[in-house]
Amino acid sequence: MKIFLLILILIMACLSVLIVEAQENIGETLFNEHCVVCHPGGGNIINPKKTLHSRDLTANNITKPEDIISIMRNPEIGMSKFDNEKIPDNFAKKTRRVYFKDLQISVSDR
Repeated sequence: MKIFLLILILIMACLSVLIVEAQENIGETLFNEHCVVCHPGGGNIINPKKTLHSRDLTANNITKPEDIISIMRNPEIGMSKFDNEKIPDNFAKKTRRVYFKDLQISVSDR
């Protein structure tokens, strides 16, 4: 019985790690599904002055992750709107985390 409980606990621990990992990957998945078409490599094919590079974000007063969600919800002309029904807030938060992580690591100022 003790071995069964130990195995059950180990299985539950492994599953919880997989669930957390899957939730973190949802942000990258959503970004790739909805954003990368217009923002390949952090650029902007619609408006080259509004890239995802830090210099342009700063120039456009986008200084914190919440600003990204605000733009997703109320974009300017030329950008698709991603409302709470299309991308719920809890997933949008994961998208912004992935986005800012990617910005710091791979989308540097050029």
